[in-house]
Amino acid sequence: MDTRHADVILALFSMGPAPDGSVKCSMNELCARVAGWRNGRYIRNIYAILGDLRSNWVTWCLPDGRGAQFFILDGYTKLTRVPRRRDARCAVQQEFWLDEVRFSKHFIAAMHELMKEVPINLSAYSELSSRLAKAIYLYIPSRAVYHKGRENAWEIGAAKLLGQVGAKVPSRKSLCRQRFTQHKNSVIDQLDGLPVASGEILRTEMREFGRSCDARLAFWVDPPAKAIAVGAEVKGSVAEK
Repeated sequence: MDTRHADVILALFSMGPAPDGSVKCSMNELCARVAGWRNGRYIRNIYAILGDLRSNWVTWCLPDGRGAQFFILDGYTKLTRVPRRRDARCAVQQEFWLDEVRFSKHFIAAMHELMKEVPINLSAYSELSSRLAKAIYLYIPSRAVYHKGRENAWEIGAAKLLGQVGAKVPSRKSLCRQRFTQHKNSVIDQLDGLPVASGEILRTEMREFGRSCDARLAFWVDPPAKAIAVGAEVKGSVAEK
């Protein structure tokens, strides 16, 4: 399983499972939370991922050394309904719903324990558009929360970070940098300023050490008040220009 499965799990969790672990939602809503859009192929991919969550064993290692194996989902039901739009009553197209999506009780308990150790904000996670940014956000906050302020930042090499989150590591160091800085809304831009579960703000920057050295990424957290003040200062300087 990979980040696609994590996307679906966290999207379902963000809808607030009932005490029995069940979640009700339409495929439209689930697709919107996972990727922000939908089409027939994407719906089929979601169904395939749900099938994986229902049929693959997960091993959970407990602090006392014991282990448990369980399926993430106990089951789910696929329903088709007449589209609710009035102008679509006679259309061949149908509306897909998920009914009785039910997390296993063991996985619900494991997730509650996991969320204590992994200080992520589910809403912030769902807003990320890059799969690499999502994978890093699942990995980094548990390290960064212990590093307060830029001068105490936690650093890791760009190539090493790609390997740690299961991404392909380019052979050239310049391409490693590019994975984090390319595009107008780069991975670094998406991660910098995200809230974590404690309410603190995750900060991110790339630190260069010359062409012969691997670029390093620095992560730390700022208190919310400081982050707001920095944002206001930046906006003020832009307005003056």
